[in-house]
Amino acid sequence: MKAGTGRLPAVALAALVLGLLVCPFLFIAMGALFRFPPLLSLVALPPLLLGSGFLLRRYLARPTEAAARGAALLVVEGLSWAVVGVFLFLVSGINIMTRFERLGTVCTSFLAASAVSLPLVLVRRTALERRLARLPGAVAAVASALILLAAGLVMIAFLRAPPAFIGSHRRAPVAAATDRALRRRAGQLSSGTISIAPQGHSAAHRPQPLQKS
Repeated sequence: MKAGTGRLPAVALAALVLGLLVCPFLFIAMGALFRFPPLLSLVALPPLLLGSGFLLRRYLARPTEAAARGAALLVVEGLSWAVVGVFLFLVSGINIMTRFERLGTVCTSFLAASAVSLPLVLVRRTALERRLARLPGAVAAVASALILLAAGLVMIAFLRAPPAFIGSHRRAPVAAATDRALRRRAGQLSSGTISIAPQGHSAAHRPQPLQKS
């Protein structure tokens, strides 16, 4: 086990892993499940609790208490991460948001959860840290820096951007065209000239414009 500052790359990476694992619970704490039908909670919560509980027990165990390695455990670990990912994808869509806003919300929650997890892995050596310590220190440091940089940039852009709901970029041209049509109609009325033709008639059979007396 690396000591002193040599632990920092593995510790930082461990905090990020735990932050991603805890991230769905921040959405639950914010009341995300209340925006979905109760059936979703009944179906999605038990697998999330089982999967995240298995991962937390496996990762937060002391190095001497680490669970035995095996193909079956790795499969269960992968399935548990899949459950966490699917749940996070579902609860991140609590509002009608664009894809960027959805990603920004996840990145913000992920960084907050990672910051909360960092003191825990700093104070207490874990099995997760021991696993990540097998990586070269430079690899763990670069990976942590890249993840933090990418998530931080997305979070900053998300927090500084004005809210933009899905479909707003589509409604804008339609609204502009409607405004132009209304302005043309208002101009015709103000000039006293407007063409009136029954629906289904061709242009040749339209009545002549009414002139203002």
